[in-house]
Amino acid sequence: MQPVIIPSHNSPKWNEIIERFPSADVCHLAEYHQAYVTREHNCQALLWYISLGDMELCYPFILNEVGGKSKAILKSYTGYYDITSVYGYSGPLINHYDEQLCVTAWSVFFEWAIEKGVIAEFIRFSPYSKNWLNCRKGIAIQENRLLAVSDLTCNEDHLFDQLGAKTRNMIRKAERNEIEFKELEVREWQEAFIQLYHHSMHRNSASQFFYYDDKYFNHLLKLDKSKFRLVGAFVSGEMVGAINLLAHNQYALYHLGAIDPAFAHLGVGNFLLWHTSILLKKSGIKIFNLGGGRTTEVNDPLLRFKKHNSNGLKPFHIGMGVLNREVYESIKADWFAANTSRSTSTNLIFYR
Repeated sequence: MQPVIIPSHNSPKWNEIIERFPSADVCHLAEYHQAYVTREHNCQALLWYISLGDMELCYPFILNEVGGKSKAILKSYTGYYDITSVYGYSGPLINHYDEQLCVTAWSVFFEWAIEKGVIAEFIRFSPYSKNWLNCRKGIAIQENRLLAVSDLTCNEDHLFDQLGAKTRNMIRKAERNEIEFKELEVREWQEAFIQLYHHSMHRNSASQFFYYDDKYFNHLLKLDKSKFRLVGAFVSGEMVGAINLLAHNQYALYHLGAIDPAFAHLGVGNFLLWHTSILLKKSGIKIFNLGGGRTTEVNDPLLRFKKHNSNGLKPFHIGMGVLNREVYESIKADWFAANTSRSTSTNLIFYR
C-alpha cells in the first residue's frame, strides 16, 4: 500500500503509468510537466501513484517550495510546499473506481502530503475524465469557466453545419482567396512560429507568463510527433497563421496559436481551426479542446470566437484545499501584513 513517487525526468516510468488511464489528457504526460517546470522557480514535477487491489490512482502535480528565494517574507517557511496542477488540464486519475479503496488511497496521500510539508493544493481538472468527481474530501470544487470543445465523431458535412453562420462564410472566403493549409514539421518551423506567436502576444499586451522560450518548446519536442503538432495557413508561401497542437489518446488540445492581423479579414483564423479539426478527425482524434476565453466571463470575446468555431461547450473545473490550516494561516498573516496593497486577494496561492 506504499505510494510510488516518480519525478518527471523519469519520463518512461511516468508515462508507462499514465498509459494505464484511457481518459488521460496530454497535460498528464511527463514531457508537458517538464516543459512547465522551466517556467517556474523552486519547484519539481512529481507523479504520485498507488495501487490498491484492482484500483490504481495517479496524481501528477507541481510541488512548489513556499519559502522561495524571491520571497523574503516567506524564508522562515522553508520546508513547506504547495501543490498545483500544470497550466492546462490534468488532476488525479483513477482506474476501476471503488469508493472505499478511493477513500483509503486519499488518506495515504494526505498523510504523505502532511509529512512532506504540503500546506495547500490547487488543481486544474481535465474536462474529459470528469476527475473532479473522484477527488479527495477537503477539496472545494468550482466551475471556473466554459471551454469550446468540438466532438469530431460526426461526419464532416454535419460538423461544418454546426459551426456559426459567420464562421462558415469566413472559411469559404479564405478558400476563395486561396489560403493554403499545411501540417508542418515542428522542428523546422518552430522559430517562425515562436516569432509569430510572440508578435501576437506583444500586440495584445499579454503578461510575461504567456511568452514561451526555447527551453519550454525543447521539452515538448521530446513528445512523439503524433502528440506535438504544428499547422499553418499560408498566403503566397508566407505563413500568416499557425496553431500549436498537443494530442494524446483520442483528445487534442489547441495549445498556442497566432495569426498575422493583416490577413485576419480573410478569415485565416476560422480557416485554420476548421482545417485543423478535419486533420485531427482524420488522425483518429474524437475530441478537440479549443480552450476558453481570457477571462471567466461567458461573453468573453475569445471564448465567443472559439465557440463559433466548435460544436459544443464543456465546463472547466478547479479544486482548492488547505491541508495544514495552522501554517497556512500563519503565512497568510505574515504575507498580507507585508503586502497590504494585495490584502484583498482571494487566490488560494496568494503569495506567488
